[in-house]
Amino acid sequence: MLAIFRLIKKHNNRHIKVYTPKVAKNYKNQIIRRKYKRLYIFFNTFVKNFKKISIILVLLAFSFTAYFFLSSYIRNLHQNQYEFFIFADSQELSKKLYEYIISNKSTFNGLDKLNMIEIISTNFNISKEAIYLWKFGINKIFIDIIELSPDLSIFHLDKVLLVDKNLKVIKQIEALSSLSLSHEDILLLKDLIEPNDEFIKSKYIADVANQTTVKNIKWETVKIEDKIKMLHKEKSRVIDKINTHYIQNRKILIDKNLENIPVLISAVGIEKINNNIFNFINTLENVFESRNINLDMMILLDDLSIQVKSGQKLFLFSQKRSIEDQIVDFDSLIYNNILARYNFFDLRSKVIVTK
Repeated sequence: MLAIFRLIKKHNNRHIKVYTPKVAKNYKNQIIRRKYKRLYIFFNTFVKNFKKISIILVLLAFSFTAYFFLSSYIRNLHQNQYEFFIFADSQELSKKLYEYIISNKSTFNGLDKLNMIEIISTNFNISKEAIYLWKFGINKIFIDIIELSPDLSIFHLDKVLLVDKNLKVIKQIEALSSLSLSHEDILLLKDLIEPNDEFIKSKYIADVANQTTVKNIKWETVKIEDKIKMLHKEKSRVIDKINTHYIQNRKILIDKNLENIPVLISAVGIEKINNNIFNFINTLENVFESRNINLDMMILLDDLSIQVKSGQKLFLFSQKRSIEDQIVDFDSLIYNNILARYNFFDLRSKVIVTK
């Protein structure tokens, strides 16, 4: 009976399953999660949003750095703390420029690069293209003056101007002598004064009065040869004055190793010298050089006429007439050996005037 009872009990309980709660096995882990739940959530959120947070931190660091440098820059400007470092080929120029900047530091304070270059160029007669200026750090300014190569030297009044091919003044130097040509002097050089001119009359009378006691001179009775002689004397006076000025100031070019650049003595304002005149001058220089004729100097008599001096000979050229035609006439003078006979040649018109 007992065996039958056990068999029936086993059969009735065959489909009953006993589950052991999992909570009982992971009880300690659940307690830890509940205790550090907030920290766990924060950590997960931080990991998920790491990129956004890093960008914010970088922006904060950049803002702080920018604020620091900007505040330092403004403070230095307010306290006038600029430091200047000057470099130039001439030690004298460096010294003068530094002294000028220090004595006018309040003027330079807060100026931008272009305005600083403008002030230096104006006060020291230096081409803007020769001035290089840059800022380093907060309050350091470097100024570099580069010596440019001039293409032409212009003697005008009491100045020697060194200019480039664009006629921009590279350097202005005080001349060793001054040259001033009167209206009559220019007319004499252009051969526009006749022997009977009032100017020659006044010079003749003054010259005779200095040499003799004769007071009343009848101009009509004066020989034409004496009038021509006085005319030549006055022209020689003007040429000698220009020669003296040229020789004295040529020393400036020799000292600077610039004796090979063309020299233009200007009897007109600098503002009248343009690119056309510059090109005309270069053409004349090439013409004389290619024909092995020495060119001492060129004189700008007005905005159209240029006189070229070669030894004792004078040549007049003009921009009114084609330069090609004038070169053809110049070559004909050489070919026909006319240059050896005369000292004055006017090529401004088709009719060549020789004297």
